[in-house]
Amino acid sequence: MLSNDEVINDITRIIQQHSEPQSLLDQITKTIGEHLSLDGCFLLSGMTNQAQNYLSCWSRNDNVKVFPQSIKTFFTNLVRKNQSGNWPIIIDGTQDLAFSPLTSWQSLLVNRLIFRGQTNGFILLGDKEPQRWSNEELHEFKQLQDILSLACFMTRPNQPPPTLRQSLLKTWYKETQEQISNRNNLLELQEQIITTLSDRIRNPLATINMAVNLLEGSSKKEEKYHTEKKYWQALRQAYSQIEEMHTNITILRKINTKDLTFNSEEIVLEVFLGKIAEYFQTRWQNNQKRKLQLVLEIQPSSQPISLSSDSQHLEAILRELLTNAENFSDNNSQVHLRLSASDNQVKIYITNQGLMIFPEEINYIFDPFRRGSEPLNRCIPGIGIGLTLVKGLVDYLGGRIEVSSHSLNSNNLYETTFILSFPQ
Repeated sequence: MLSNDEVINDITRIIQQHSEPQSLLDQITKTIGEHLSLDGCFLLSGMTNQAQNYLSCWSRNDNVKVFPQSIKTFFTNLVRKNQSGNWPIIIDGTQDLAFSPLTSWQSLLVNRLIFRGQTNGFILLGDKEPQRWSNEELHEFKQLQDILSLACFMTRPNQPPPTLRQSLLKTWYKETQEQISNRNNLLELQEQIITTLSDRIRNPLATINMAVNLLEGSSKKEEKYHTEKKYWQALRQAYSQIEEMHTNITILRKINTKDLTFNSEEIVLEVFLGKIAEYFQTRWQNNQKRKLQLVLEIQPSSQPISLSSDSQHLEAILRELLTNAENFSDNNSQVHLRLSASDNQVKIYITNQGLMIFPEEINYIFDPFRRGSEPLNRCIPGIGIGLTLVKGLVDYLGGRIEVSSHSLNSNNLYETTFILSFPQ
């Protein structure tokens, strides 16, 4: 597979060498398809409702028959269905592909191309096998989309003259290289922060733990121990919170350095989720101020719902998501933990009622050290790595995570759901 820089350079050369629109798009779709090692790449230049547009269809297997008009209709239907404007659109084998011209394919990724603030094309990537798109892959593809939108601009009926084409290419290339450099610098900075936090927290934690144990032991000899017990409990709780943060930072660093271990075992999810639910039910019952309730819902099944995975990592994912639900739920509300299985896939839903996640924030909710406006406005504690950890572990286990947040139309109450999907 080519590196991102190599494929960008190849597309740049194609734009320089091909002025005929159809030839230009055909060469680009072939390059993208081979670069991503997929079964198909389809590129539409222009809006779906325009009389004059260009469509390029590339497939790895020449025996695959794709009718251009059906692809155009597919793009048109997607635009109508996606009035909310949340792009890209990922369609997998668990969803209804009957409206797609590629019904036998298991994974489709569709995105619109934007040039100078206006949509000027669409790109569709297809694969006959299930494909899971990580945040990193989607981000890398975003860089390709920028030059694809420029290519679509070059196919306009009134093509820009050669001098303008070269000027646009130079401007785009300069900006892209700056973006790549800034992103690499940011990733390096994030890694430094994670490493520094992990190293600086570890030693003070050990000291605090030793001191608490010694002082707690000596206080037991005194009559005043019972009056001081609540202070020791508060100190122990604070220690546990910092220790949990340190553990998460350590796991996040191992995810980034690909140093995680995977211990596979057969997990009976009804039992597994039951134990986690029991822990949080007890924890929340002890917090009389919040008065949260955890409701466990398991889909009836003739056979136990099992999953071959790493129980430690799966537990870390669920604990973080339930803690997240705890932090953002309204008092006296319920958090629902639901399990279902169908089509050789397990799904776990975590739903809470409380603060909303704004649509524009969903796009970066899993980015490290990024926090939404509501948590910041309400001073909810956190450093913005919990969901990054969750996403990294879900990807590592071969799963997928989705999130939605919508209004319940009552007292500014919102319902947020995280959906975990794992192949059985």
